Amino acid sequence: MSVNGESSASRPFVASCSIYSPNWAKLTGKRATIYIQIGFWAIVLSVVLMMVGRTFGNSRGSHRSFPNVPGPVIAYGWLALLAVLGLALGALFLWRWRRKYHLDVTSEGLTIDGARGDFYSFADAELGLWASTGLALHLRRGRHQFILGGRDCRIGPTTPLSAPPAPLVDAWLSQPEFVAMLSLSGRWRGLAVGEPAPGDPARCVLFPNPLLIQQMGPFALMKKQRLAQSLSQPQLFVDVDDDTIRVIDADSNALTASASLSQVTATRATYRLDDVAGQYFSTMPAVTLGIPGSQPLTIGCRDFSGLQQRFLWSDNVAVIHDPPAYAVSGADWMTLTGRLDLAS
Repeated sequence: MSVNGESSASRPFVASCSIYSPNWAKLTGKRATIYIQIGFWAIVLSVVLMMVGRTFGNSRGSHRSFPNVPGPVIAYGWLALLAVLGLALGALFLWRWRRKYHLDVTSEGLTIDGARGDFYSFADAELGLWASTGLALHLRRGRHQFILGGRDCRIGPTTPLSAPPAPLVDAWLSQPEFVAMLSLSGRWRGLAVGEPAPGDPARCVLFPNPLLIQQMGPFALMKKQRLAQSLSQPQLFVDVDDDTIRVIDADSNALTASASLSQVTATRATYRLDDVAGQYFSTMPAVTLGIPGSQPLTIGCRDFSGLQQRFLWSDNVAVIHDPPAYAVSGADWMTLTGRLDLAS
């Protein structure tokens, strides 16, 4: 605690819990493979039990000791197990959807859920991207980590980012509250966090579009896995100000194209599956940017407010059946469409 008592003054914030937390990432990779193998062999074992039981049951005069498990018993057993798991997951999602985190923030760090909660210091906290959503503050306390997201936060080329992009967060704040929270800390006070610095262009971060998986066949398992692993990795940066637009490779930071906004063409479209049943899960507004010196960039945004999509084009926009190559956050979508004079 500081001598002058500056850090003793705290400000409360209420963060919304994310339905999917970073712990869900543990269900991917090698651990997911183990779970899939366990489920596969459990199904195989149940089928073997059913077949062997029938074989022994049909054998005349056999003194069997192997249990004859009827097929309907196994089938109803699996249905009951799936129903229980479904109800448990539904209850978990509902609980997380309604849960709130109460944060007490000082200049030194934040405490989660009151005086008996956990204190996380700002001293070793790191700021990074929240994939296709905004910014993420990585907080650590020993071996424990808490990732707090800021929705609709914009960045610029000079935004201080030191943490790797986070695909998921534990809880999140709105952009004004996230910026206000960071301003309480001496580490970020006075820095442009949540908005580009004065004089800087707005930097739109292009991530791989998760809906690209809808183009892949049922046996393209490796391609699907590579896509899933890359969803939180920026592919391109599009820096845009009042006059110019620049395309920058996210890996090498090399400039790949630059032009004035008057030279850029923008074509609106709506991506939608042919399958009517799947249209709710696939509909995405898209824009194709034609920038001199660059391949056309097809960009979409699938951001939700509750169960409703935040952005949709009007019905008179052309419908395409190939998903956009890239996806951006809601804030970056508003930046692009606003600078290009497109109405969403």
